[in-house]
Amino acid sequence: MEQFSEFANTHPLQWITPDLDGWMTHLIGVVQRADSTIRRYRGVIGLL
Repeated sequence: MEQFSEFANTHPLQWITPDLDGWMTHLIGVVQRADSTIRRYRGVIGLL
């Protein structure tokens, strides 16, 4: 997830929960992504 990595500005092994929460808030509130997209992103990140 290059987009999340750029948002968090860290390597995947350094990601923490608040990073993901901030990105999800950004995607929902600012970018206005669909719920299905948010679920898909969370699923992909969960597999990493």
